Amino acid sequence: MQFRTLSSLQLVPAGMTTYLPILLTILLQLLHSCSGAADDQTGQRSERSWQDVWTYDGLQAPEYWGNLHSAWKLCGTGKRQSPIDLQADKLLYDPELDRFEMDSGTVSGTINNTGRGVTFHVQSGKDIIVSEGPLSYKYALYSINLHFGPMADVTFDGDVPKITGSEHTVDGKAYPAEIQLQFYNTELYGHMGGYDKAVESPNGLAMIGIFVMIGNETSRELNKLTSLENLQSLVYKGSSVNVSNLNVKRLLPETTDYVTYEGSLTTPGCHETVSWILMNKPLYITSYQLDSLRELLRTERARPARVIGKNYRPTQELRYRTIRTNIERKETSITDSTKKCPQYKRQYKYKVNRLPRRL
Repeated sequence: MQFRTLSSLQLVPAGMTTYLPILLTILLQLLHSCSGAADDQTGQRSERSWQDVWTYDGLQAPEYWGNLHSAWKLCGTGKRQSPIDLQADKLLYDPELDRFEMDSGTVSGTINNTGRGVTFHVQSGKDIIVSEGPLSYKYALYSINLHFGPMADVTFDGDVPKITGSEHTVDGKAYPAEIQLQFYNTELYGHMGGYDKAVESPNGLAMIGIFVMIGNETSRELNKLTSLENLQSLVYKGSSVNVSNLNVKRLLPETTDYVTYEGSLTTPGCHETVSWILMNKPLYITSYQLDSLRELLRTERARPARVIGKNYRPTQELRYRTIRTNIERKETSITDSTKKCPQYKRQYKYKVNRLPRRL
């Protein structure tokens, strides 16, 4: 496969380990009761207030999501969770896997600093539909999410850069960022609750993941989301900026090669309703714009400043799942001595290029 370029210690008394998830859940519920989070008329906490609970670090980090809310159990017990590590030797070439199709057209909406990252929500414009390829239905664009890591996580392991930021990884190596386009099934759920119904239903969502690398200039359509002018207006949690005439199809890299697998949302409640498509070519962003993303705050204007830091979930076990690809295999070189062997067979391999040193 050819991707082009491409702590803290806690002392726990003996016997207390199994009680930590229960104690943590009770503690968080008490804290939110004291903070005045609104309950609905039935006395149950609204989903909106629960969405304020989880984070990417501390006692509300990904490893604890499954214990924070009963509706998020899949985050801890699911068998088809995302993201995953894409290992070249585990890819299955599928000659019947066609290119997927995406409608042309532009959309407008708002980019929001959610306190955990940056999200673009579609508000107007033509429905951007993705279909074909590994998808059995038509899916409409709902949102675009950016995932990245803090500057402190960029280190060197000898001569090899150790980078964090993307949610998916390739042979254990991450990219500085990942952009994810989220679509929902309009054929099955367009008249049955839309996105809210699709997110928890079979074949409900499709996600297109695109790795992002550092370059001399930012990809044109990506720049409409991450321009310095926009980021300067998104410093604080809750801030937003209007974006007009975003051409989603032009946001895709110039390739029809991809890998695909069945997985989940990478945020609570980790619903296993997602068909993932991961592009085989990255987009680019300038180092200055990426640093500006890393400096966005998770706190509101009146509160002490705290940067978002990382906003990616660690990779999950592949288990029994298959990762399919339409990337054509490359034949290995065969020596003359090998050809003389009576057991000679044609051999193929996928190749994953090393990441460049430049960050």
